[in-house]
Amino acid sequence: MSRIAIACALCLLLAGCAAPTAQQTTVASETSGATGTTDADSAATDSTGSENESAVSDRDIPVSGGSLPVAHEEIFARTTDLLGTDVAPPTVLIVKSAAEIRNDTGGPPNAGSGSSARSFAGVMGIGGDGGSGGSDDDSDDETTDDGSGDESDGGSDRGVSVAAYAPSARSVIVNERVATAADERALERTLAHEFVHTVQFRQRAFARLQRALDVDGTPTRDTYLTYASVVEGAAAFVGDAYDRRYLAGDWASITTTERYRSAPPRVKYSIARYYFGSRYLSHRFDSPRNLSAVYDAPPRTTEQILHNDTDRSETPRSLALSVEPGENRTRGRSDTYGELFTRIAVGTELNRTRAADAAAGWGTDRLVRVTDEDGTRSYVWATRWDSPSEADEFEMALTTYLDARANESANRSAADSPTTWRDGELTFRTVRTSEESVVLLAGTESFVRSASVSGTNESVSVAAGEGAHD
Repeated sequence: MSRIAIACALCLLLAGCAAPTAQQTTVASETSGATGTTDADSAATDSTGSENESAVSDRDIPVSGGSLPVAHEEIFARTTDLLGTDVAPPTVLIVKSAAEIRNDTGGPPNAGSGSSARSFAGVMGIGGDGGSGGSDDDSDDETTDDGSGDESDGGSDRGVSVAAYAPSARSVIVNERVATAADERALERTLAHEFVHTVQFRQRAFARLQRALDVDGTPTRDTYLTYASVVEGAAAFVGDAYDRRYLAGDWASITTTERYRSAPPRVKYSIARYYFGSRYLSHRFDSPRNLSAVYDAPPRTTEQILHNDTDRSETPRSLALSVEPGENRTRGRSDTYGELFTRIAVGTELNRTRAADAAAGWGTDRLVRVTDEDGTRSYVWATRWDSPSEADEFEMALTTYLDARANESANRSAADSPTTWRDGELTFRTVRTSEESVVLLAGTESFVRSASVSGTNESVSVAAGEGAHD
């Protein structure tokens, strides 16, 4: 896949507050069926900046498919004033039914499909029953960004209805449920958030971010979450500034600590990009007027975002992972999931403080999927920590996390070793391969128990077989 093609896919995936899965985004970018715009519109706006940023010919923004009970042109003007930019507004706001928007965005992920395939997020307790079908590159691990939070009209653990999204610089789609006079402040905040995304299109923010993050090929999960945290964090950061100036703070935004902490794991994973992204940007910038600079010099990992590392001094450590899947199994590509995922995953069983402390010493990680003949997935997750004491802390936290999983399922038995746990159909095992490295095996009992694991701080090797495990 070319660099420009990746940029277009990431733009359609992240620019609005409705995000289909990566697989669906690729289809949408080829067919334009999900956006209501042409391929040329979306690609040209991002890759070449097709409209001159200073060429603002008409501030009128017509509404199609319904009406809006707010002064949307004024909201756009206020938003661009906060950003200190003068760009052309969208050419249309389109009001659609919830059913139309679900069709456009692909709807929520089919987490309860009963497929034998399992995402790693699901295996770790993020996402309902933990079972999820999907594409071979694990793109289904990512929960859809269903607009849960400031762009939603209600929510649950399975996802919520999308209130609005911006598929390109030229249009914003608005759910008819929020296009009413019942809560004009919520609608105003929603439009301000989406107008930030239309400005990002005009500023070529997505292509700039891609270049700065050196995305060439398939980005890692941590890079994806970093990218998403900048894109959505920027809109949330501006939205908060809009609240303070024009709404007297009279709107419970997605970036409130209480709202994030009280969310169930699946929703928390989806809205973390808003919450931590906006916190990072508010730490880095005094005002939204300077915000565009982040697109050329973004944080490179979620670790940097979580710790407000604005000088980007926290850099990942080296770690190589070799996996021999064994007979009748296939090996997937290597991925990196990052500190943000680690914190949320262990936080499904640990309290907030302990989860944050356990993840804080993250140095790097590598994840490899192993798939059986019947499509059932197992995973090797190798982690390296900044010091032996940080690895000790994570290993103890992971043990507590797995004890909670096994005890809740009443599946622990005398046959299990101190480093092996069972939760329903899942078997887990931990191996300390060196002073700084901890490995988690998760999946089928046959794979997890038979795998031979060894390694150093910089390199881990796993080979599946029939022999006894460590």
